[in-house]
Amino acid sequence: MTKLTTQESEYWTLRLPYFENNKTWSLVDFLQWSIVFVNDFGKKESEHRTYKICLERLAESPELLKSHNNKSARELALRCLESYENEKKSSGIGNFWKTKSSVMKTLKRASTLNSLNLINRMLDLHSDYNDALTNTTRENIEPALRQKRTKNKAEFDTDSSNTILDDDNEENFEEPEMEELTSPHKRKRVDSSEERICSPDNQEQSSELPQLEVDLLDIIQAPKIEVLKEFETKSRLEKYNIFCLFDVEFHYTNQLFAKLSTDQMNTIKSKWTMAEESINKNEIEECWNACLLKKLVGDYHEVIKGNVNEDTFYTDLDSLMTGFTKQQFDKYEHQKNYELFWCQDFYTRLTLQLLRKHSALLDSSTSEYQYRDEIINPLLASIFFDVENALWFKTGEIENKTRKRQRNFLKQEKEREKLGDKHDGILYMNIQGTPVEIGFLEVVGNAFNTIISDKNDDLEKILKAMMISLWYQYAHQSEENIPENTKLQSYAILVFGREFHFLSMHFIDDMYIVDEFDAFIIPVSGVDFSQIGNIVEIVKKFKIRLIKYYRQLIQMQRKVTRLPRPGLPKASPYQV
Repeated sequence: MTKLTTQESEYWTLRLPYFENNKTWSLVDFLQWSIVFVNDFGKKESEHRTYKICLERLAESPELLKSHNNKSARELALRCLESYENEKKSSGIGNFWKTKSSVMKTLKRASTLNSLNLINRMLDLHSDYNDALTNTTRENIEPALRQKRTKNKAEFDTDSSNTILDDDNEENFEEPEMEELTSPHKRKRVDSSEERICSPDNQEQSSELPQLEVDLLDIIQAPKIEVLKEFETKSRLEKYNIFCLFDVEFHYTNQLFAKLSTDQMNTIKSKWTMAEESINKNEIEECWNACLLKKLVGDYHEVIKGNVNEDTFYTDLDSLMTGFTKQQFDKYEHQKNYELFWCQDFYTRLTLQLLRKHSALLDSSTSEYQYRDEIINPLLASIFFDVENALWFKTGEIENKTRKRQRNFLKQEKEREKLGDKHDGILYMNIQGTPVEIGFLEVVGNAFNTIISDKNDDLEKILKAMMISLWYQYAHQSEENIPENTKLQSYAILVFGREFHFLSMHFIDDMYIVDEFDAFIIPVSGVDFSQIGNIVEIVKKFKIRLIKYYRQLIQMQRKVTRLPRPGLPKASPYQV
């Protein structure tokens, strides 16, 4: 028999009720019982050893169990000892220890809620007792006070002035007494909002306590998507059911590829690709071919070819500036000519960047704000200046209203209002009079930034923003109002150094799948200026895609009050 330490002797004695109250025994049931009913639940090796010690003691002394006869208790203990080694290697035991931390957190919250509920109940009982005591005391004291008033009136009836004075004294005497007796006790409620357990499926405000009698697997807050169960990351993106296929350097994407098989990832990728195919790319291409921008880009391409020496790669920037600044129209018409003005401005801006010494593209000491002001905002936000009645791009430090709405979903009555995340830019659409956040911009430092962790932080932020945007889009639409060939979507643009990544997210089979649909790099030399035409084409096609999506949205009836819809997780803390 195993020799026990004092602590082990105490451990197995505390766990004896499990064997007393159960007709059959197993290691996994023993662990699930212990984690709920024993305060000193320990590590894996310790708990397994305690289970074995209990079996050995019961095999030797079955009379310890009053609910079992000695023979059956000994036989059961011996059978469990024989299967012990195989059982502790089983998948059920492995799954239990993987989810132990989640169970412990849930039990801790449940314990706190139980305690707070008991405190509130005691306060209610105490208040009810005080109310009863007050009523009883009032019933007993009022006759005595009336008798005192009668006696005083009889004694001083001959002197009216004294009577009036005594009446005043009587009032001054009586009121504090009664006020002290009748003043209600303040019920100090304990606010358990911070500890309230919120299901990601319904997000209802409820102070009902979780029932500890249910199976432990029912109170583990497992993600809804099967392939994400038991998958936990610091970013909590798995709680949002997000599948990010973009950028394998991103820690969450890297972990997804490590956890899921190649076939699973290919299946998810194909779902996103099929959703993208529902967007008529041919129609977008036709719009690009028909617009005046394409001709201007072709003209500028010839200007670049004529001013870059193919042998020495020398670029005559002055001549380029002269060619780019030629007037493109005699009379300006905003709806017709604005995009030509925007394109011309971008070509001249990039040329001026190379002519200057402390420009955002040549000086590594410049700030992110200068980079945004000189390159990013004129390229991405300014192109929408001619369609701002329908869609527009706000830049700066813009608060995410849907993220704020999510964070305040469970806000208590006296709790301070929470803020939404701040983005470097947000793309809005005017949907039947309501500004809806459709796209998000994050710029990771200046044009020279190469810090991967900074990029990962901003990517995590925009992924959550995209998911919440898409969730609310669906929450304000009836399923029958969404045509079969229409896929609701949200967008993001991530700028890392000189790289611009365009992302789209689709909701498919309860998964929020996101990947890159376009990208480009800002050139920093005259030799690469031929790529500016590709940049203009990508941004213009992005605008065409958004206009087509806008037309689809305004044809669907948007519900003013959002419909009940599961899947919105509890918000993480505010990020700058």
